[in-house]
Amino acid sequence: MYLYHHFFGTGIHEKYLKESLIEKYSKNIITKNIPKSVSRDKSDDKILQCGLDGNVDYIVTGDKDLLVLKEYETIKIINPRDYLETV
Repeated sequence: MYLYHHFFGTGIHEKYLKESLIEKYSKNIITKNIPKSVSRDKSDDKILQCGLDGNVDYIVTGDKDLLVLKEYETIKIINPRDYLETV
């Protein structure tokens, strides 16, 4: 399972990911527990908590504040290109 973060730009890769992977394998996650500040950008902390609550293996994002973490607990944080090479 993975968590897709909407940050990266538009184009064919985003369209492919959205239509082929995101809609097929994603689920809605409602979380109330936001972790203490982990990311350089506090607004990204909810993405991290959502990943934990959803028990995801990856957060796929273009957000530099998340990518710099590389991992959060058991979650790998990677960009879309690296994710496509992984799966």
